[in-house]
Amino acid sequence: MSGVRSGQPLAPSSSSSNVLKSKNHHKGAPKAQKSSKGYDNMPADFWFVVNELMLDEEKPLQPDQWGNIVPPIYPNYYIGERIGRVFRYQNGTVTEAEGFEWCRPQWGGPGSISYPARDESGNLVFYSLTTYSSSTVFDLGPFCPCAYAMADATATDMNMLAAPYDRFYALQFDNRDGTSRAFFNGGAKYIAGAANWLGRLVSSAYRHPGTQESLVPTALGGEIGTILGLMALAERQGRTDHAFLSHWNGSKWQGIRQHYVSPHGPPRVVLVSVAVDSSQNPGHEFDSIRNFENYGYAVLG
Repeated sequence: MSGVRSGQPLAPSSSSSNVLKSKNHHKGAPKAQKSSKGYDNMPADFWFVVNELMLDEEKPLQPDQWGNIVPPIYPNYYIGERIGRVFRYQNGTVTEAEGFEWCRPQWGGPGSISYPARDESGNLVFYSLTTYSSSTVFDLGPFCPCAYAMADATATDMNMLAAPYDRFYALQFDNRDGTSRAFFNGGAKYIAGAANWLGRLVSSAYRHPGTQESLVPTALGGEIGTILGLMALAERQGRTDHAFLSHWNGSKWQGIRQHYVSPHGPPRVVLVSVAVDSSQNPGHEFDSIRNFENYGYAVLG
């Protein structure tokens, strides 16, 4: 593609929303509404794409002091991407967003979810949605099945970013209100209760230590980029779109984990971009998706 140009009716792409989630965000929670499948949930409308990233095999990844691979924070470790389809989430319903595509003018630079249209002069240009978040999500194997950064590691020297965008985090949860929410500062290393998505989407390593028969069903919510990355990595390599074409709809996960990274690697990694149409609610375009992350859920228990 030639470049990305911004303009009406969709707002130009921006960088990550830089929202620092707090574990106290349950105070003054907005009201939920019935989803398209009849369940109470927070309304949300956003577009997303998941790209499989390729690592430079000539740059071996370094282990930490316990021998676990550390995801690279420098963009020169990433050499390319397999671009996924763009999808749209609307209040529990997931559909392919025809006409929208991932546009990155050059490798190593930022990208955005865009669509082609004619400008006032009749020239074909690409209009960009407003980027809400970029997430780089790794599966490093059974001893670290999820490590993620709230940044596009292919386009940013994360070492130069302010916290919490300057590093990778292991998956942890904020457990409350019958939902396990994936937040970098969640505090819990296991989910709140029982869940049919455990082992099928999220690794069984995060199982609650209590007696399973006594646990209540637990939904999955939190940082949507992380959750979408987990969904994609549950599929076989080259088939990440299948998660959204067939396995996630009506706030239910119907897939079965198809791929496991061995203890010896190599790891898998995806880039997740989430965007909104800022013309729908100028100045408050991120409100509904923040509420969805903080008070809603992506997958029922």
